[in-house]
Amino acid sequence: MIVARPPAWAHRLRSLEGRLLAVCFGAGVDSTAMLIALYLAGIRPQIITFADVGGEKPETLVHLARMNAVLASWGWPPIDICRKVTLASTSYDDLYGNCIANETLPSLAFGKKTCSQKYKQTPQDQFIKGARSGPNARLPHPVWEEAQRTGQRIVKLIGYDCGRADMRRS
Repeated sequence: MIVARPPAWAHRLRSLEGRLLAVCFGAGVDSTAMLIALYLAGIRPQIITFADVGGEKPETLVHLARMNAVLASWGWPPIDICRKVTLASTSYDDLYGNCIANETLPSLAFGKKTCSQKYKQTPQDQFIKGARSGPNARLPHPVWEEAQRTGQRIVKLIGYDCGRADMRRS
C-alpha cells in the first residue's frame, strides 16, 4: 500500500520515477532507510540484491528475513541473495576462506577495495547482467533484458551514511 500523501522530501526522489531501479541492499541502517524512503515516495525498484560474502552475522540474516516480509507486504520483489561462486579447484568458497587460505586480511585493511569488488559488486552485477560461463554462469535478470530492449540504463541505488563523520573521512 502506497502512502496517499508522500512526505515533503519525497519530491527529491522524483527523478527516479519511471527509471529501472536496482537496489544494492547492504542490510544496514542506511540501506534499510533508503528502502523505506523509496516506499514512502511511491517509488518501487525492479530488483533488490544483497551480496553475501559468507561471513554474515546471524542478526543480519534475521534482518533479511524480516525485510523480505515487509517487502512482500508492500508488493515489492524479494531480496535476491548474490554470492561469489569460486572454481571447484579453489580451496575456499567465501571471503573468510580466502583470507585464511592466503594468510591475509581483506584488502580494505590495506586501503584497497578489491574484496568489495570481488565479493559484492561483481556477484551483484552478474546476478543482473548474467554470466556466460564459469561457476557464476546464469541468464540475465529480466530487468537487464528490459534495459537492453528499451535502451534504458539501470540506476543502482546504494544506501550509505553521509553524515558529518563520513564527510570528514572523505
